[in-house]
Amino acid sequence: MKILHIIPQLGLGGAERIVVNLCNIFARQGHEVAIGIFFDSDVTANTLADELHPEVNVISFKKKTGLDLRLNAKIERYLDNFHPDVVHCHLRTLPYMFKSIIKHKDTRFIYTFHNAADFNKYGGLTNLYHLYERYLFKRKKVIPVTISGESDRSFALLHG
Repeated sequence: MKILHIIPQLGLGGAERIVVNLCNIFARQGHEVAIGIFFDSDVTANTLADELHPEVNVISFKKKTGLDLRLNAKIERYLDNFHPDVVHCHLRTLPYMFKSIIKHKDTRFIYTFHNAADFNKYGGLTNLYHLYERYLFKRKKVIPVTISGESDRSFALLHG
């Protein structure tokens, strides 16, 4: 199975630790695993990258600071070449996946809430984002995952 995890960076945080652990487990089981990160500098110092199984491929999408509309196209090109069976998104990555979720109907998309479901704020677009998120979950285009009782309760309050 081909599995792609997408996370903004591989810093020393809890979500990053979960991603590294999942990737290592799947790589040891013989799956083809990759991690797509947004920022190039995160591949080097002060990251968990050196703890990855040697078979896990790390790809930097070289996101610019702030809103980077080119990031969608970079991710899309990678998905077209890698053909993952599963794309597992973490932290604030789901907004960059909307086109890919619609286009890649044979790919299973997962989104993990590492915080309260309403934690992610997108300025004036926050309510619109949550509506679209709700659509993706209700239509089973994205499988939501919560990591704690607190995040599960906040998800239920926000998305029903």
